[in-house]
Order: sequence, then C-alpha cells, then structure tokens
Amino acid sequence: MRWSGGDAARFGPVLWAGIVGKLGIVALLLPDVLAGRAAAGTGVVLAGDALFTFGFLVFLLGRRKTRA
Repeated sequence: MRWSGGDAARFGPVLWAGIVGKLGIVALLLPDVLAGRAAAGTGVVLAGDALFTFGFLVFLLGRRKTRA
C-alpha cells in the first residue's frame, strides 16, 4: 500500500475523533493548569493540543467549503 497526502480528506472521520479527544483533554486539564495544580509543562502540552485542534478544524472546514 502506498501512502499519499493527496487524498487526506479520506481521513476526515479520524480527524473529527482527534478533535473531540483533544478538546476533551483540554477541558479536563485546563482548570488545574489555571489553578496552578497541574504538573510543570502541562500548559505547554495543552497549548500544543489546542494548536493541533485548530489545525484539524481549519483543514476539515476548509475542505468542506472548497468542495461545495
């Protein structure tokens, strides 16, 4: 099987699952980060998750607009 980035839209359902999962992690851990109770570096990890989530949304919603 050959992997290609040309048909990335076929992985859309997986990206939606990734969005839900990453938002869930941010929602669970953000209160502890804001209260100062989380382990050092947790805020950086959550920021990375938020950036990936934003990127997934841009990709999925952008593809939907160009297809219509």
